[in-house]
Amino acid sequence: MIGSQNIRVRTLDSLFEGIKTDFKKIMLKIDTQGYEKEVLIGAKNSLKDIFLLQLEMSLVPLYKNELLFLEFIDFLGREGFRLYSFEQGFSDPVNGRMLQLDGIFINEKLQNKIQ
Repeated sequence: MIGSQNIRVRTLDSLFEGIKTDFKKIMLKIDTQGYEKEVLIGAKNSLKDIFLLQLEMSLVPLYKNELLFLEFIDFLGREGFRLYSFEQGFSDPVNGRMLQLDGIFINEKLQNKIQ
């Protein structure tokens, strides 16, 4: 570790009502270096209004206490999201092994309502 810094953290649920719009298709991208699960937990009530969700998923452990690829699919499945697509993340430059990718998830309840 190079250093540390104290920051104030707020949940998405505490912010979402103030920024929510009339748009029917809201996309949320989460890129928090292994803190994605905590962000999602703090967005529990807001997720019902999110149409698409994009987040980094590690295929191997890279960060302390992070969820891995299959755990994210299970976690988000319980919240009504289905894996829709992938975007390439990054690979080990030495052996080419893929380490991380972005998963794009769709809210199945909203998908059926909005076309």
